[in-house]
Amino acid sequence: QVWDMRTDRLLATALQHNDQISSVHFSPDGLRLATSCWDGTARIWDASSGQPVAGPFRHEGRVNSVQFSPDGQRILTASSDRAARLWDASSGQELIQPLAHGQTVSGAWFGADGQKIATASEDGAVRVWDARTGRSLTEPIKLAATVSLAEFRPAAEHLLTLTRDGAVWIWDVRSGQAFREPLTHNAWVYSAHFSPDGSRVLTRGRDQNVRIWDSFTGRELFEPLKHQNVVSSAEFSPEGERVVTGSYDWTARIWDARTGQALTEPLKHEANISSVRFSSDGQKVVVAAGYAAKVWDGRTGRPITGLLRHNSLVWSAEFSPDSQQVVTASMDKTARVWDANDGKSILEPLRHAEEVYSGAFSPDGTCILTAAKDHVLRRWDKSTGQFLGEVCRHNGWIWFQFSRDGRLLATASADNTARVWDAQSGQPLTELLKHKAQVYSASFSSDGRRIVTASADGTARVWDIHSGLPLTEPLRHDGEVRFGEFSPDGRRIVTASLDKTARIWNVPTVPLPAPTWLPELMEAVAGQKLNENFLLQPVSAEELRRLKAELLQAAGSDFHGRWANWFLADRAARSTDF
Repeated sequence: QVWDMRTDRLLATALQHNDQISSVHFSPDGLRLATSCWDGTARIWDASSGQPVAGPFRHEGRVNSVQFSPDGQRILTASSDRAARLWDASSGQELIQPLAHGQTVSGAWFGADGQKIATASEDGAVRVWDARTGRSLTEPIKLAATVSLAEFRPAAEHLLTLTRDGAVWIWDVRSGQAFREPLTHNAWVYSAHFSPDGSRVLTRGRDQNVRIWDSFTGRELFEPLKHQNVVSSAEFSPEGERVVTGSYDWTARIWDARTGQALTEPLKHEANISSVRFSSDGQKVVVAAGYAAKVWDGRTGRPITGLLRHNSLVWSAEFSPDSQQVVTASMDKTARVWDANDGKSILEPLRHAEEVYSGAFSPDGTCILTAAKDHVLRRWDKSTGQFLGEVCRHNGWIWFQFSRDGRLLATASADNTARVWDAQSGQPLTELLKHKAQVYSASFSSDGRRIVTASADGTARVWDIHSGLPLTEPLRHDGEVRFGEFSPDGRRIVTASLDKTARIWNVPTVPLPAPTWLPELMEAVAGQKLNENFLLQPVSAEELRRLKAELLQAAGSDFHGRWANWFLADRAARSTDF
């Protein structure tokens, strides 16, 4: 029934279906009313008289929702027949192919401009469609609970969903990724790391806290892991079930990464802790503090070795790939190699002319690399301690990381550059990757094809290791970026900044092969191409306009289609991802 809300007068008698009515929706002008019913139909009625004016619009199962388009010319229905359908509100003609899901479609909603449609299904997916063509605009957005409401933000670039478990999510319509607010501390954020499965992020701040977040929603999972002074180091265990932290309160702690509860008594030292590391098998933890390092049992917190002593401050301690040895780096101008089970020194000290601030084993365990204050990266034989030569040089201190297979080496330096090198020959594989201020870190993606650099210029950059070219716009913070890291699947990056935040960015990998239009577009953008005689000839601006019009009209929802829409958008307005 329809009532006048001002007078309480009954305007229309019962609008009858043959089963339970699931939803009602007024047209934008208020003159018509659409109803959906479990009898498998939707109908349109005159809102004043209650007379049917269009329909029935038939499905092969219960109709769960109905909605008018913003202009009132179309209606959208969702049904248990696993489809949503778009109809002409006057003629009843179906306008596009059914918008199909794998299970019951619980609801369907228009964007504010009527150009996009969102559908939600009991298969746990939300999909976004082009309302003109029925083309899917994103990969399915997967949720753990059924969506009860979906609503586009005014610009139709973000979609808000409410699930039956009470969770509210905001999604980027272009990428199908959850939109995340920054992961915020009360002070500078020094580092951020993905868990091994990519589902969580660990952040370390100057506020004496380590925090663990859901990497997809940005929700903090429990209370911070607290120390009594600055936390200098923190990392997940290899299986992701534990976290080890080290602090200037002279303790290291081992925590349950799922609950935030301490698993052991504090690992007590007699000086500020500079680094903590799990062994690759997760059974041991090595802690560098003051003039020594020490190995502890990673599950019980009991000491395994005595103090691994130097004559000055120990900056870092790292395990060998087989977890049986430890290399320490010290201000006493040496690096030393120790047995991780009994703490005995294995080799003569690896001597340098300047302070040594980092050392690491190669992934195959055959050699050790050390970085010293003289800005040189050196290689040593792991078995004999023999000096094997310089690997590379910068004009400032060096931070380094091996690729997973050990063939490549990425370096970051205070000279405002990063670079990729052949780890065996020391030959540079890229030109200098330049920032406007010192570069704090350079980290490989899991496939070894990209690196992310973090800089004091307030940006992180993603680079192709073969060409040395940037692959994205700068990932900007409002302060120095101290660290950047890829997720295990290589599709996201987390960055940590002195603006008191960590941020998660979408950086999807590029699938192959490339579409045939991509070389044509690049030639049109460049304004020239090679002819059949391999001579340059001009490409007209009209060709670029033609390609742009064709691509914006036809670009699909796959990676290259989304990239084309992003690339051809106004550069001043486009986002850092697509």
